[in-house]
Amino acid sequence: MGSDPAPLPKQGRGRQRKDDRTVLNGIFNILRTGAPWRDLPDRFGRRTVVYNHYVRRGEHGVRQRIFDTRPPNVRSNWSSLIVRSSKRTGRQQAQKGELAQGIGRSRGGCGRKIHVAVDHVGRPLRIEITGAQTRYRKAFGAFIGWQKQPTAIIAEKAYGSKAIRQAISHEGALAGIPSKPNTRVHIPHDPDIYAQQNLVERFFCRMKDMRKLTI
Repeated sequence: MGSDPAPLPKQGRGRQRKDDRTVLNGIFNILRTGAPWRDLPDRFGRRTVVYNHYVRRGEHGVRQRIFDTRPPNVRSNWSSLIVRSSKRTGRQQAQKGELAQGIGRSRGGCGRKIHVAVDHVGRPLRIEITGAQTRYRKAFGAFIGWQKQPTAIIAEKAYGSKAIRQAISHEGALAGIPSKPNTRVHIPHDPDIYAQQNLVERFFCRMKDMRKLTI
């Protein structure tokens, strides 16, 4: 980690807090099983303690710092950037304040799009959450401007607009994006490069195993 700041807050004054590993394992248990917090097994400690760590560390940006503070070799050897989105919609009406949390209205109802970029072995690099009505070209701005430029940016057909292709070109990368069926001028792409799209598909499959994230 070098001189990077510790991602988890240090022990302050007062009562000794629960072991961080135990608390994190309790959070992972809930995310994986989708169980209510009241059903958290006793081996992870008091459920209120684990729940408060989960909520407060999210509000204070601790989880984002954990995501950002990783060994340099985790990101140093990647060359391909693979982007995909997962759209979730429902017929329910958006409640007050939900639009600020990435929920918007589309023809299919209220929902959100989860855009994810992974590296050449399927490790997540960036995640962007937008409303269901947000255009892909607007969300794609979160996946440009890398310190180390990728040699190829691979994405599904939904990202095949002219604006996105130009943004990839400005990055100095190759666009591995197939054309939409209704496109007047079909732009060829390398099928061998596009085959890496499977990596981000597998990432979403792993996330779906976390039942709490799919509820």
